[in-house]
Amino acid sequence: MEALSVKGLCKEYPSFSLKDVSFSVEQGAIMGFIGRNGAGKTTTLKSILNLVHPSRGEIRFFGTELKKNELEIKKQIGFVSGGVDYYVKKKIKTITNVTRRFYDDWDEQAYRRYMAQFELDENKTPEQLSAGMKVKYALTLALSHRAKLLILDEPTSGLDPVSRDDLLDVFLSLQREGVSILFSTHITSDLDRCADSITYIRRGEIAASMPLEQFLNERVFGPIGMTRTVLDIDGSEARKIASDGNITSLFEEVNGQSVADDCWSILPPFRACACVKSTAHDMARYYSCLGNGGVIDGVQAIPAKAVEIMVGNRFGEEEKPIYCYGLYKRTKNGHVICEHSGGLHGVSTHGGFLKGEGYGFAALCNQGDCDTEDLCWMMYNMMMGDPIENSHRWLHPVGYDFGAPETIVGSYICHEGIPSTLKVYINDEGKLIGETAMGPMDMVYCGETWFQGLRNGDVANRMRFYIRDNKAWSVMVGSRVWERIEE
Repeated sequence: MEALSVKGLCKEYPSFSLKDVSFSVEQGAIMGFIGRNGAGKTTTLKSILNLVHPSRGEIRFFGTELKKNELEIKKQIGFVSGGVDYYVKKKIKTITNVTRRFYDDWDEQAYRRYMAQFELDENKTPEQLSAGMKVKYALTLALSHRAKLLILDEPTSGLDPVSRDDLLDVFLSLQREGVSILFSTHITSDLDRCADSITYIRRGEIAASMPLEQFLNERVFGPIGMTRTVLDIDGSEARKIASDGNITSLFEEVNGQSVADDCWSILPPFRACACVKSTAHDMARYYSCLGNGGVIDGVQAIPAKAVEIMVGNRFGEEEKPIYCYGLYKRTKNGHVICEHSGGLHGVSTHGGFLKGEGYGFAALCNQGDCDTEDLCWMMYNMMMGDPIENSHRWLHPVGYDFGAPETIVGSYICHEGIPSTLKVYINDEGKLIGETAMGPMDMVYCGETWFQGLRNGDVANRMRFYIRDNKAWSVMVGSRVWERIEE
């Protein structure tokens, strides 16, 4: 059954119009509604709910046409468009008391649960709330009357990353209860996390409306020729790819021994990295495409503007890497190298490209926490005409200790997938030690606030601390940003 069906929706303004917008949301599904600012997302959502009157088109909720039973249908819908900006001087509890009267199925227990989860104070007024807290309160009202369908216009906008993750968890929980959700967003990682399908609007027209897997295959993987890449949450699709013998097993190191456990997906989906499964060949094609300005096999598969946004000149180019959009960029011997390391349980990867030269590289190992950088460096060197054994390490010890170790001592946490912690302390010998779940590391000072983390003599991590008022408030470990935990 369709929770929402939109057919031939049109809305005409002097300078903009919706043109034959059609799509549907299945019962119990989550659809992401994407498009640039001004593409027509908000106009579409408001037209669907008759908040602006469409010029023509048919809109049905749960099989019933909206205009025939608008009041009863809207009791089954939760709608959020930005924060609560009405009655700005009234206390939240007063606004709630008025709102609950409109809904026969108001769920007081759910209301209290979300108020506590979002840390909202009923005695405050909307004008005392931040933009993010206003959105949280609006969502609380929408989630508290047992709505069968939620229509949300940019619900995660203005939320901090932790609150955004919490909200997406709420979406997934509601989906398990059979609630349908249609939400617009410009934050694509929201789609990775929870959307079953997407509808893409461009200049008032629907450019695509399909399952997320199909969209990626047709619009991303397919044009680049990534034929062995899948969007896959539970590992089932990856196992199909592996069944031809190209991929054998996944390994982890346990007590110094490599153990095959074939656990294909141990982390919840986030930033797509736990969902997208690929092979080294496909990864190299992707990097090659970026290295040639988005062109591969003579076809502009990725818009040149998108490549410029990812690693363009605005980020600068120097020997010490600069973090761009998902890639580090650095220079060596007159070449510009853009690269990224990653990994999951049972997987370690490093890949990159020579900017403007069309060469793409990828090294993939089917064991977790392995360093595959050296393999890529060898390939870089071959294409750059340098000795194959040349190192690409750019961070080097300065030969003396950091002068203010007390500024970085403390605990730090990274909220990505399963939370990870780093503890920095001074041992009995007066040396700085960094300790993660993988064990302790000697922290070797490399100038400014840079350190190498050495474990058994090998470089395990590189760290850069950010210090304010004589105290580190954050540290970047690789490409991950960790925040200080106040003890």
